Amino acid sequence: MPSWKLTNPVTIFVAGFLLGALAVFLGIGGGPPNVAALSLLFSLGAKEGAVYSLAIFLSKLSKLMLSATCGALWAVDLTVVPFIVIPAIADGFIGTHSNRKLSEEGVRKIYVFVMALLPLISLYNCVANVLAL
Repeated sequence: MPSWKLTNPVTIFVAGFLLGALAVFLGIGGGPPNVAALSLLFSLGAKEGAVYSLAIFLSKLSKLMLSATCGALWAVDLTVVPFIVIPAIADGFIGTHSNRKLSEEGVRKIYVFVMALLPLISLYNCVANVLAL
């Protein structure tokens, strides 16, 4: 896999800023696209990229705080929050445990599987939305 190993602090800052901004703009909060970008920009393996991808999640925290202070957060139906937060926390523990137990090759296989699954989920959502019209 081709990659660059960015070492210039300004370039690293700009790359991190852009990845974080993109995560907030798209509402993805990290995940497989950021692991791919981190692997490309910093020559990280899938296992190490997954750990650093979690740091990009912190950019979502700033958006959440902004939404809370502007009142936009309270316009959302908060009854679903426990159904999102509890599995997200559990997934964080499961993901951390799995990352420690799996080899680099195992993490890479899971990553490739998830990346292959994303277009299928997007296609399903597109078809479901068209049929709902």
